[in-house]
Amino acid sequence: MITFNEAKKASQAIVRNMNPLSVILFGSVAREGQGRDLDFLIVTDESSADTETRDLLLHRCLKRHLRKTAVDSSFITPILWQQYHTEGSPFLNLVAREGRSLYMRNAVQEWLKQAEGE
Repeated sequence: MITFNEAKKASQAIVRNMNPLSVILFGSVAREGQGRDLDFLIVTDESSADTETRDLLLHRCLKRHLRKTAVDSSFITPILWQQYHTEGSPFLNLVAREGRSLYMRNAVQEWLKQAEGE
């Protein structure tokens, strides 16, 4: 079983190596504090590398966590997040409902920007 604290350590490795906009944990570890795998939604900016390079980088930075457990990750840009959220994406609704934000770059500025938009 993998714990929430181990998920936070994995998130820190993602932040150090990939410089995302945010990292959101969802799934059993987010809901119950432990589980058999890690589920991450990683928000990246538009200048991020192509899918193959990004997946390889993620695998390298989580290598020690992958030995213990499976890591399922999805990547999304803020523009796609907004579009899919507006369209009522079941996946994003799930992440919004049960997800736990482990990292957000410029969190206060992003919150203020969202508040202005609403």
